[in-house]
Amino acid sequence: MEIADYIQKFSTKMKGLSEMEESLKAALEMRRDGDLLGSNRLFIELVLQHPDHAMLHYECACSYDILAQEEEAIPFYDRALELGLSDKEAINAYTQLGSL
Repeated sequence: MEIADYIQKFSTKMKGLSEMEESLKAALEMRRDGDLLGSNRLFIELVLQHPDHAMLHYECACSYDILAQEEEAIPFYDRALELGLSDKEAINAYTQLGSL
């Protein structure tokens, strides 16, 4: 399924969500469906569009981790922590950074 198809799927199912939220949900769905590269591309696009959104940086970092591209994940974890994550995500980010 293409990125646009995932976004369309969520925009019809999730009325009232912002375009960014729809794209975030689509990227997570792509990851669950095994489209890891497509999900990663969408997270990168979202970070570029919303550079001050901590959760997008965190999810982008996670997507690089899943692709075993840990070095690429580091700046995204760092930026997510700078922007402020919830306790759960911050603990996960620090754990991932510590394991690299």
